[in-house]
Amino acid sequence: MCDERRAFAARPAEAGGAVPEDHHPGVFHGFPALMQYLEAAARALSGAADAIASRLSDRKNSGDHGGLAG
Repeated sequence: MCDERRAFAARPAEAGGAVPEDHHPGVFHGFPALMQYLEAAARALSGAADAIASRLSDRKNSGDHGGLAG
């Protein structure tokens, strides 16, 4: 699955999009579901959250006039 994921991520990158890549060797498919048991899963999910937040940093997510929009 790793090769397929890398090929899928390469398409937007080739078109000029920013595509973060994070590789976790030695773990099994679905490992992030075990975040409370595996340190690698906690790191992977934290990295994914950081990547999402970095692309949404200028969107409103709390406060007056719009509440939780974004």
